[in-house]
Amino acid sequence: MVAVLTLGSGCDTKVGNGIVSTSTFESLGLVESLDQEPIQVLSDKIDLLKSILPSEVVATLNKQQSESFPLGTLGLGAGGRSSVLVFEANLRAICSADLCETGECAQTNPVKLHYNDVGFEEEMDDLNVGVNFPTFGQVVPSIQVDISRGNGLGGDRWIIAYEINSRSLVGLRARDVGYRNVQNPLDPDDPNFGRGNGLVMSVIISGAEMQSQLGLGTQPRITRIFDLGPDASSNKHRLLVFFAREVLREVHLIEIEAGVTSVRTDLSPGGGNEPVWTLNGQFRLFGTAEDQPFLSLAELEQITQEVDVNIGDFQPIRINTDGSALVFDSESSQFLKIQSLSALDILEHPGKVVGQGHAEIAVERSTIDGEVGSSSTERDFTESWGHPVQNEIVLVEENTNTIFAYDFTLASDEDNMRQIVNSISLVSNRRDPNPVAGGGVLINNEEPILLKGEEDILNNRLMFDRGRDELIAVNYDAGTVVIIAKRASFTDVTGGDLADITYIKYTGVEQPDEMQSIRVWDSSTSSLLKVLLQTRREPTITTLFGN
Repeated sequence: MVAVLTLGSGCDTKVGNGIVSTSTFESLGLVESLDQEPIQVLSDKIDLLKSILPSEVVATLNKQQSESFPLGTLGLGAGGRSSVLVFEANLRAICSADLCETGECAQTNPVKLHYNDVGFEEEMDDLNVGVNFPTFGQVVPSIQVDISRGNGLGGDRWIIAYEINSRSLVGLRARDVGYRNVQNPLDPDDPNFGRGNGLVMSVIISGAEMQSQLGLGTQPRITRIFDLGPDASSNKHRLLVFFAREVLREVHLIEIEAGVTSVRTDLSPGGGNEPVWTLNGQFRLFGTAEDQPFLSLAELEQITQEVDVNIGDFQPIRINTDGSALVFDSESSQFLKIQSLSALDILEHPGKVVGQGHAEIAVERSTIDGEVGSSSTERDFTESWGHPVQNEIVLVEENTNTIFAYDFTLASDEDNMRQIVNSISLVSNRRDPNPVAGGGVLINNEEPILLKGEEDILNNRLMFDRGRDELIAVNYDAGTVVIIAKRASFTDVTGGDLADITYIKYTGVEQPDEMQSIRVWDSSTSSLLKVLLQTRREPTITTLFGN
């Protein structure tokens, strides 16, 4: 039996256990330049902590531990330039670091504090959510949503995050005019210090309001948030909210409206109120008695024919052709498609009303098993994104170490799943342009834990392997994984012991050498790094094995 893992064409020459083809594919690697370091520190832990604690001396800050993670990207830099919004969990502070997309960066104060712990708590109190020690976490991913203000009024980019202790949905956005601006970022006595500094906070709906609106005995715990998009019949925006199944076995729809609220935009003496666009959310209930959810887990059990359903571990992704949500049920190991019903749809779904949810199987378990073999272990899909060219969604499954593509134009009873990268290419056959000195191959037995980049670069998707501390490029056409940078490439510039990249953002082509420029956030050192890449041609290799 012969299995072909990666196909190439042309005149081939055998090398090792593969065949090197004269055909090549376009990949990426760190720049090799005398003028530019391939990895540069734009801001570090001291910059982050100094923005929060400006009175502390550097020696003290050096000893302090920092635990940080990104919430998303907003236009918080000078002139509305993009910044990564970061939460420092130990100090419970919300900060931003300018991505320096133009290649130029501020030499002083590269990190901006928006809310410190006191400001965060006071803002939640002002928004009628009394909570001690408010905080964000990473278990429920934050999402970025564009919400309209109304016809002809424009809109705003919001980050929607889950506040753990009050179980509230919180919106964060940049304001294009002054909002509690700090005159001197090193002066903690400034009345606006830690109270916004350009970032508007809005509680969309609190945990207490969720409990009240849904008639529950306790505040429900959220597991996932999904942007269902605007309602074409109104100015409302729709979110799907998934709850812990032991608390609430329902998926609910929240309708969000943007509105103007009078807010004090300068806390200095003499500062006054101004109209500020904020968000308000309400659950929409369905049925003649308005007591039905968007979708119940009982309905999903009927579809999957399983005794239970678990759709709370995989972050849903939008299918752009119809706006539906692709979710994964780990109990049945199947993908389901959830969408709201139109006036025509309800003719086929008696008992449902317009706007209510409907689900159907998108990818059957047998289709997945047909690609990688059946297994008694639970499938664990962890990342997803849209294919740059095909009508497909790319899916990462960590138990089999396989990257799939789901063709959403095909029905569930068709062969609608294929492998882009198999486990051998992902785990043991990674291309290493810079192998270990002295020859040989570095064997790393750590299981991959992959975090995706936000964009594609030249038919490659950057990912960071948190198990092996490697930045890799996955090529769609060749099904090949190329190592771009290993742990030492990062620790040599950050001074840390490890690398933990939790944010990968492509910022464009940097001249004069047409370098591909990206920004990454290293949570292990709370550093924003600039990584410069160059294109390189990699040979297509056909690997054969058999008995």
